[in-house]
Amino acid sequence: MSETKNLKESNKTTIYAVITVLCVVIFLIQLGIEGYVNIKNIYAGLGISGGVSVISLLLVNIIPQNFKHILVFWRVKRVLPGNRVIELCRKDERLNMNDLQNKWPELFLHDMPEQDRNPFWYKNIYKKTDSSAQVIDAHKNFLLFRDLCSATLVMFLCAGLLKFISIDGLHIKWIVLAFLFIMTFIFSVISRHYGNRMVTSAVAVGADS
Repeated sequence: MSETKNLKESNKTTIYAVITVLCVVIFLIQLGIEGYVNIKNIYAGLGISGGVSVISLLLVNIIPQNFKHILVFWRVKRVLPGNRVIELCRKDERLNMNDLQNKWPELFLHDMPEQDRNPFWYKNIYKKTDSSAQVIDAHKNFLLFRDLCSATLVMFLCAGLLKFISIDGLHIKWIVLAFLFIMTFIFSVISRHYGNRMVTSAVAVGADS
């Protein structure tokens, strides 16, 4: 099993727990605290929350990675942060550009085309540092929040669909849609931070080796 698959497996429990909490919050918004306190609503809410969490996990696993990365980095071309490794390293206070130019002149000294940077970073830097604690931590959190971003987007789209189709007794509040949109945005920003951090952490570890 690859390192990425191991990290994704270790994230499943956390993703399930977070989505369950989000579902409970949504029920509180929909029913109000007084309505939710009713014992029947509590059981129904917990049961539906668990079911939605399982369904979201299943859907997240079939969403293409490329689409997940577009959600996180808000780009459609050269999406992965390794394409922007030079710019990211310049902003990282841990790194000295002169040292990086001496270590990897092909990437940091010469004018390497942007489309070649991510493959170079992956092969020559990441693969040699992917077992370090810094890189593993950043990678794990990147995958965690990327999948949470995808899961909340799925929930947002489903809630939006229910909002605009007529089902007796079911009226999704606008605040639920706003809540899910905001959570999708927050998870996207956090995932992007860790994705960028993974790139620069691999460079930092590689530069010291």
